[in-house]
Amino acid sequence: MPNIIASTRHLLHNVKTAVLEPIYGRRPLKRAEQMFKASFGRNINWEHPTAFVEKLRWIQFRTDPAMRTRLADKLAARDHIISQGLADILVPLYGTWESPHDIPWDELPRSLVLKTSHGSGDAIIVHDKDTVDRKTISRHFSKALAKPYGRYYAETHYKPIPRYILAEKLLHNDAAFSRSIVDYKFYCCNGNPILCMVCANRTSITSHDMQRFFYDIEWQRHNDWVTPATTDDTAVPRPQSLDQMIEICRRLSKGIPFVRIDLYESDGATYFSEFTFSPDAYKPFPISETAFAILSEKLELPEPDFNIP
Repeated sequence: MPNIIASTRHLLHNVKTAVLEPIYGRRPLKRAEQMFKASFGRNINWEHPTAFVEKLRWIQFRTDPAMRTRLADKLAARDHIISQGLADILVPLYGTWESPHDIPWDELPRSLVLKTSHGSGDAIIVHDKDTVDRKTISRHFSKALAKPYGRYYAETHYKPIPRYILAEKLLHNDAAFSRSIVDYKFYCCNGNPILCMVCANRTSITSHDMQRFFYDIEWQRHNDWVTPATTDDTAVPRPQSLDQMIEICRRLSKGIPFVRIDLYESDGATYFSEFTFSPDAYKPFPISETAFAILSEKLELPEPDFNIP
């Protein structure tokens, strides 16, 4: 019975999304205002934004999105990383294709990760290419490439990103406290990493079912920065490459009002995952009000490029 209920909810969500996405896509500003009011119980103050999410929406609609689009593009982001002299933190890339039917399976290593250039939550880990259902993978990425990612939650910077499939090396997970490779997600404001969300023990690479822990950059734990507040006492050791991670974040976020920089550590080395400008699709989760207040204080708004229509 629980499986039937979950399947029914998933089906209803997909139907709802299919109906509403085109509407939201035509009116992203209205959708952003609707989401904010539903989450915070008030309208966005476009003249004097104070809340963290409110400031992110202000940046979205009042500044040029070209840089955000370029860096959110997982393929173009690699070129940016190279231009910053950080090519050594890139996960090895095996190839890119416009269609899943073009993937040359025979030429690829046994294990790899497949993902799209424009989306999120669509990656597939391939542990053994000879045993996976390639037709299922092909159908999955055909749908992912057709999907205009970001419309439902008015994440407008994703819309212009060219759509490709990327194949990258499957990194070795050597974290004793996690059965999945650990994400170190650094929230950065204009060259300053403020806090780090550690994501561990994912049930799958795309799952939101995971453990989340928050640390400052001195690696002090803050259980009150996550909502709901956690009492989980799992020990998360300081990453071997934390100092390098912090320096990478400082370099890559310089001149950017806000960006979340996601990194991995594998076999003692740091690897880049992605840039994120709309963490958790602008929803007030999983960060607590306490952490939001810290981020809001640190986030200084740039000069606007546009007025709100």
